[in-house]
Amino acid sequence: MSTPAIRRASALAVALAFFGIGLLPAGSGLDSWVKTDMGTPFDRGELVGVAVGDGDRDGSPEVYFTGGQNGGIFQFTWNADKGAWAIENMANPGFVAGAIVVGDGDDSGDREVYVMGMNREPPRMRAAMYQFYNTGKGWERNLVGTSGSSSNHIAIGDGNNDSRTELFSADSDGHIYMYSSSGNSWNVLDVGNSTTSPNMPQNPMESVAVGDGDNDGWPEVYGSSGDGSVYRFAATGFGWSMSLVRQGEGAGTPGPRPGPVEPADMSAIVVGDADGDGKNELYGASFANATIYRFRFDAAAGGWETSLLGSLGSGVRALSLALGDGNSDGAPELYAGTSNNQVYKVHYDKAGGLWHSVAVGSGNGPMSDVVVGSATGDPSQKEVYAACQDGHAYQFVVDRTPPANPVVVSDTHPEPGTWYSASIVHVLWKDVGKDVSGIDGYSYSWDRSPGTVPDDVKEVEESVHDATSPALSPGKWYFHIRARDKALNWNASATTFGPICIGTAPDTTPPQLSNVQVSGITDRLAVVSWSTNEPADGVVEYGTGAAYDRKAADPLFVLERSIALSGLQPSTTYHFRVSSRDASGNGPAQSEDLTFTTLAAPDVDPPVISNVKVSGVTDRVAVVSWETDEPADSAVEYGLSAGYGQRAADGSFVRLHEMTLSGLNASTVYHLRALSSDATGNGPASSGDLVFTTLSAPDKRPPAISNVRVEQVTQDSAIVLWETDEVSDSFVEYGQTSSFGQSSADRTFLLSHSVLLQGLSPDTLYHFRALSADSSGNTGIGTDQTFKTAGGGGTPDRTPPVISGVLVSGISDTRAVVLWSTNELADSEVEYGTSVKYGQRATDPADTEVHSVVLEGLKPNTVYHFRVSSTDVFGNGPSESPDSTFTTAGSPDTIGPVISDVRVTNLTRTGATITWTTDEPSDSVVDFGNSSSYGQRLSSKQNVLAHSITITGLEPGKTYHFRVASTDPAGNPAANGTDRTFTTLRTGGSTTETPVSWLLMAVGIFLVVVMVAGVTYYVYSVRKTPPAPGAPRDGISPLPQAGGVGAVTNPGPTSGGEDAETLQMDGEPAGTDGGWEEEGAGTESAAPVPIAIAAAPLATEGRQGAGDLGQSRRSPAPAVAAGPPKPGREPVRHIRCPRCKARIPLYTEGPTRIECPHCGTTGEYRPKGQGAGSGGQGARDGTTGTAAGGAGALARPAATRLETIPGPEPASPWRRQAPAPGPVAEPGPVEEAPAGAPARMTRCSSCGSPVPIYATSYPVKITCPGCGKAGIYRGPRPR
Repeated sequence: MSTPAIRRASALAVALAFFGIGLLPAGSGLDSWVKTDMGTPFDRGELVGVAVGDGDRDGSPEVYFTGGQNGGIFQFTWNADKGAWAIENMANPGFVAGAIVVGDGDDSGDREVYVMGMNREPPRMRAAMYQFYNTGKGWERNLVGTSGSSSNHIAIGDGNNDSRTELFSADSDGHIYMYSSSGNSWNVLDVGNSTTSPNMPQNPMESVAVGDGDNDGWPEVYGSSGDGSVYRFAATGFGWSMSLVRQGEGAGTPGPRPGPVEPADMSAIVVGDADGDGKNELYGASFANATIYRFRFDAAAGGWETSLLGSLGSGVRALSLALGDGNSDGAPELYAGTSNNQVYKVHYDKAGGLWHSVAVGSGNGPMSDVVVGSATGDPSQKEVYAACQDGHAYQFVVDRTPPANPVVVSDTHPEPGTWYSASIVHVLWKDVGKDVSGIDGYSYSWDRSPGTVPDDVKEVEESVHDATSPALSPGKWYFHIRARDKALNWNASATTFGPICIGTAPDTTPPQLSNVQVSGITDRLAVVSWSTNEPADGVVEYGTGAAYDRKAADPLFVLERSIALSGLQPSTTYHFRVSSRDASGNGPAQSEDLTFTTLAAPDVDPPVISNVKVSGVTDRVAVVSWETDEPADSAVEYGLSAGYGQRAADGSFVRLHEMTLSGLNASTVYHLRALSSDATGNGPASSGDLVFTTLSAPDKRPPAISNVRVEQVTQDSAIVLWETDEVSDSFVEYGQTSSFGQSSADRTFLLSHSVLLQGLSPDTLYHFRALSADSSGNTGIGTDQTFKTAGGGGTPDRTPPVISGVLVSGISDTRAVVLWSTNELADSEVEYGTSVKYGQRATDPADTEVHSVVLEGLKPNTVYHFRVSSTDVFGNGPSESPDSTFTTAGSPDTIGPVISDVRVTNLTRTGATITWTTDEPSDSVVDFGNSSSYGQRLSSKQNVLAHSITITGLEPGKTYHFRVASTDPAGNPAANGTDRTFTTLRTGGSTTETPVSWLLMAVGIFLVVVMVAGVTYYVYSVRKTPPAPGAPRDGISPLPQAGGVGAVTNPGPTSGGEDAETLQMDGEPAGTDGGWEEEGAGTESAAPVPIAIAAAPLATEGRQGAGDLGQSRRSPAPAVAAGPPKPGREPVRHIRCPRCKARIPLYTEGPTRIECPHCGTTGEYRPKGQGAGSGGQGARDGTTGTAAGGAGALARPAATRLETIPGPEPASPWRRQAPAPGPVAEPGPVEEAPAGAPARMTRCSSCGSPVPIYATSYPVKITCPGCGKAGIYRGPRPR
C-alpha cells in the first residue's frame, strides 16, 4: 500500500471512533469451531487463492489453492479412510498464480479450474486467465485470454443474461474484463472501468461479483475499486451500462468531505442474502479497519441504501470476503479473512436485530482468501477454507455431522452364521475414517433382533474398543454399537455384528481332505495322516488290492489326524484310501486310491528326537515343539526342577510335535524334557533337560500380520501366505463377499503361515482375510483382500515339486543351515546323520519356495550326510535330493554376518522393498521411520543369504530413514547398520521416465542469474517442441514439471526435431550443501536420460520493478523470466560427447565452449582443421588438448565461474509489510569434475535420482541426470 494510502487509513481509523463506526459485537450462542491444518504444499511462500468444487470431474468436490510467487496450483482431496488430506501439485504453471474459481466456464457440461496469473509480454506484464481441466489421465492447460497488467480477483456466472456462463476479472488497471467461450475459442471483452480523481489517479479494481444484487430478476456484475467505490455493470442490447452503487471516500475532489468519513479501498464484495430477509444484497469489506458494508437496492426510491455494519477491529485489514452457510445451521453468513491472521464470521441476529462478529480461527499469517463449500464427502456439512500467507491451507468447520459407526469383529466367534458351542462372546471394534471433532464414546447392546439401535446413553469411553457378553443362551444373537463424537452428535443407526450362533445348527457341507501321507513304515506297521478343513473323524480302508478288506478308524473330530495300520506283512504293497465325516454327518469325503510297501525287517529303533524348542512363552503358557525321524507320540515332563513332577501328553503319531503347557506361574524358572515312542512301541526316546522362564506380566499384544499374499491360484484352489512376528496359529476366512462365510485353519504355531483353500468356484472373485492367534489367545486380524480363481478347464496338480540349489552354509561346531529352492510352494525336511542311514530329521511345515532349515546339536569336526525333501500343499511328493555331505567346524561361531549390497527397490508412493545380502544365513530386520530414531520395525526369522523386506503404508513424497540388521543362528549379530534414507514417490509419480510429449515446446538452454537481496538464482530452460498439426485442443499449453522463479511460459515456436524438456535449476548460496543428500561412494546410479542442450548463449531479461503503475496490493508480482532463443532457430550440427556419447546440438559455427548435460564434461569445441595439432584424440586431462583427431572431441579445462546478473526484488503484493530478505553470500568458484570413475555418489533433492561426482576437491557444479536440476556440491556433510 502506498504512503498516502497508509496515511488515509490511519486518519480513517481515528474517524471510525469519532463518527461512531464501532466494532461489531460478539454474538451469543457461539459455534464450536474445529480448525484443521490441511498442510503446506511447498517449503516456502504464501497461499493466495482458494476455491471449492469438482474440478477434476470425478464426482466429488475438492479444494484448490494457488501459490502466488511459487506459481503452484494445488488440489487437496479428502481421504476419509485415512482421515487426512491428499495434496497434489496439479501444475507448476510458470507464472505467478493468483485468484482461482471452479465451474463450467466454457458451458461444456464439465467443471474446470480457472486461475488468474501474470505473464510477461514485453514491455510490460499482462494478466492472463488459464483454464485447467482433467482428462482422466492428468491435467491439461488452456490459455483463456489476457487483459490488464495484473488481476486481483475473478468471479464466474451468467453476468450478461445470455443463459451462458462467463468469467470476470477485476484488474489493477481499473477495468473489469469478461471472458466468454464460443465453443472453440475464447473472447475477451472490456466490461467497464472505475473512475479516477485527483485523489486517486490510479484506481484499480479490487474485487468482482456476479449476481442479482438489485433483485430485478436479472444478474449483474459488480466491482469494487481502490478508492472504496462500488460499481454495477448491467448488460443491455447495446453493450454494458455502468452505474454507481457507492462512491468511495477516496473519490471526488481533494480536501475534506462533509459528513462521516468512510474507509476507502473496498477489497472484497459478494452478492447474496446474508440477513435472511429473502432478498439479495451486496456486501463489501474495506481494507482499512476491516469495515463491513451492506448495499441494498431501494426499488421505490430507485437508489442504493448503504449500511455500515461495523468494524472487525482498528488497524485490522480485510483481505477477502465470502458468503455461505459455513457453520451448517441452515442460514448463510459472511466470512472475512484479515491481516491479523484471523477468519471472522459476521452474521445477523434476527431476534435482536443486530449484526455480530466472532473469530472462527487463525493461522500464522494474513488470510489471503476464504471460501465456503463442502469437500469432505457430506454435502449437508459445509466448511470454511482459507488460504494463508504462512503457506498453510486451513479448514474451519462446526461439527454437525454424526460420526461413522465402528467396524466390529469377534475373536471368539469370528464368522457370523457359524455355530459355536461357547456361550460367552468377545467382540472388538475399530473406528472408521476421521470424525471432525473426534469420537467421544459408544453405546452398545446384545439381543436377538438384527435391527436394534442402542440408546443414547454412553456405555464406554472412546479408549475402549472391546466388549464381552454375558453367557448367552442357545440361538442367534446380535451385537449392536453406535458412536458419539465430542460435539455430542450420535449416529442415528448402529453397526450390527451377527448372527452370533450359539449351539449347533444343521451343516450340509462335507469336509475337505488334504495332505494325505504315509510315514513310519516298518515291516508290520505304517502311519497314515491327513488334514481336513473342519473338525472331522477319520477312516482308513486298506488291503493288498483296491477292493480293500480292512479298516482302521479314529472317531475324534479333529483337523489333523494320524492312524496306525498294524498287523501288516513284510515286503508287501498295500492299497489304501482315507475318508472323513464332520460332526453333522456330512460325507464321507474320500481320497483316491494310494499305495505303500512295507519293509522287509522289523523296526527296533526308538524315534530320534531333535530340534526341541520353547516358544510363545507368556506369564502362564509356553509351547514346546520338537521333531522325530518317524511318527511317534508326544509327551512333556516339566516342573520347577529336573525331577519335573508334571506331565502333558498326546497319543497321536506325528513327526512334528507341539505341546502347550498351561497353568504356569509368572516369573518362574521351569525345567522340561520331551519324550516320544513310535507306533511299534520303541521308546520312549527322551531329550535333554531344557530350562525356560515365564514372563512377569500377561501378553496382551496380538501377533502382527504382514506380507499377506495369494499364490498358486487355480480354478478351484489357492494358497494364502503371511508372516507374524511371534509364533501363532493360522486361520483364513474367505467367501464371495466381504462377509466371507467359509474358513480354513492350521492350529500349528508358526512364524510363516500358509493355508490351502480348496473347493473354490472357477473364474470367481473371492474375499479373504488372515488371522493368527498366539498362545495367549491374542488375535491379529488382517485386512479384507481379494483374489480371482482361474477359469474352468484346468487339471488337478499331480506334480511333485522340483528341488534345486541345495547348499549348506553358516556351519559352526554344533550348527549348520541347509538351503534349497523349489519351483512351487512346499514344506521343508532335512534328513541327516553321520552315515547315509541319517537317523535325524529337521522339518519346517511352512510352505515356501525358498527353504532354510537349521540343524542343531551337531558334533564338532564331524562329517555329516544329509538329503532334503519337499512336499507341495496338495500332497505331491516328497521330492528328494541326492545324498550330500558337510563337515562341522572345530570351534564355536563367534563372528556375525557381514551385510553388503543394501538396496532400495520397487519404490512407489506408499512403499519400498529393502534388499541386502549376508555372507552366511541369518535373519532379516529393518528399522525405519521419519528420523534416525526410526520407531518402526519389520522382520523375518527365516535364515537366508539374500534378504528382502517390503515396507508398506508409507506417505507419498516423504523421506524415510532406515537401517538393516541380521543375526545368524548362533546369535551373532552383524555390525551396527548404517543409517540410510529413501524418498517415496510424490503423488502421481512414476518409477520410470515419461517419454517427452509432442505437446512440449522445443529448444536449447538459457541462463539467467538475478541477484535478489543478495541471493543468486541460476535458471536454465530448454525449449519444447510445438504441438503437431491436428492436436485435439488448440491453444493448450502443457504444464511444465518445474515451476517457481524463472520458469518460462510459452517461449514461442522452435524448429522441429528438437528434444522436448524443461529444466529448472537454482544455484545455492555459499555455505550450503546445495540441497544434495550425501550417500556413500559406490551407490548405483540411474542411467541418464538423453536431453538435448543448446550450446549457444541466450539473451536474458531482467525483472520488472515494483513501481509499475496500476500494480495493486493484491496483484501478484512478476517472476524472473529469460528471453527465449530466436523463433525457428535450428542447430547447425550435432556432436557426441567423447565420455558418455550423448548427442549435443550446436547453434553456432566455429570454436565454442560447450558442456555435456549428462556427465558434466566441458571444453572447447573446434571443427576439423581448426584444432592445434593433429592426429590425436582431444585431451581429457584438464588442459586444452587437440581436436583434430576427431570432430567434436571435448577437452576438460578448468571450469569458469558462472556469470551473474543482479536485479531488484519486487515487493510481494500478497504479503503486507514483509521485511526484505537479508544478504546471502554468493557461491564460491566451481571446479569441473575430472573424468574417470565416480569418486562418490549423492542424491538429487528434487527427484531423488543418484548423481555421480567425479571431483575429489570441492565445491563443484553437478547436474542431475534424472531431472536436470543443477547446483553446487560442497563436499560431504560432517558426520
